[in-house]
Amino acid sequence: KAPSRKLVSPEPVKPLKISADKIEAYKQHFKDIYNATENILCHYNSRTEKEILIYKIIESELKKVRKIILICPCVNAVTTWTTRLSPLAKHIAVIHGDQNKTQHWENWYSAQQQQADIVIGTRQAIFTPLNAQTIIFDEAESDDLKQSDQNPRYDSRAVALMRSQSGSKTTKVYFFSEVQRVIDYQAGTKYVRIPPAGNDDRLSIVDMSSTEKDTSRLLSEKLLESIRAVLQSGQKIFLLVNRHGQAGSLSCQDCGKQIECPNCRIFLQPEDSSLACHRCQFNQPTPTTCPNCRGVRLKPP
Repeated sequence: KAPSRKLVSPEPVKPLKISADKIEAYKQHFKDIYNATENILCHYNSRTEKEILIYKIIESELKKVRKIILICPCVNAVTTWTTRLSPLAKHIAVIHGDQNKTQHWENWYSAQQQQADIVIGTRQAIFTPLNAQTIIFDEAESDDLKQSDQNPRYDSRAVALMRSQSGSKTTKVYFFSEVQRVIDYQAGTKYVRIPPAGNDDRLSIVDMSSTEKDTSRLLSEKLLESIRAVLQSGQKIFLLVNRHGQAGSLSCQDCGKQIECPNCRIFLQPEDSSLACHRCQFNQPTPTTCPNCRGVRLKPP
């Protein structure tokens, strides 16, 4: 039965503001993503990059009179994208768990009747019967895209891939993710890495076992130099130490060998004067020499 009242689309608002220099900078990346025939796993560096690329994809698809499903990790993101895309689409159907039954039915019906140009919603929106040629996941690594606490249990990303492989029309799936999941690499998607602007000096890995003469130091000289430079400029530092209490393992400072459990092949953890495996309860006295090179410099890594 059709709804008793007509669904009203959101009020038109100003579109997402994108400067000309940003569009020019991302133009080639957009072509690589949009022109590919296979599903896309896009690794972006900032929220601005993601928003620009998603906006341009939707804009291009609407110009070709194609229908789109945009899956967001939360209701706030649904509201944000609905506001931004209202000037582009004549009709937007919104699907999420905070709607009442009437709102949900009216939006669902508009998708079923193919009245909607875009469906924007949380994970449940993946089941809307819109004949979409494009499915886009905003923050595809989010745990909120999977329902595991109640029936039916499903992963909206897996459902999207199934939709892309079934039916007579080709459906292309875009996964936009800042932190990629291993399973997404194995899903037959094309991986596209958006290179950061300028030098990629945001991440630096220092092997202190080979670069530091004093192996008892907690911080490398490179990190100390960076800290001094930041403090001299009057800025603040957030220093994260991903360990508390005793060291997680024992390693040789000469060859880099870390002592493993003979049963589980995980690193043994120091406990008083012994090494213990917390998985199989294996325990042995702390050795005085490295079992690999017979070195005597055994310390936490």
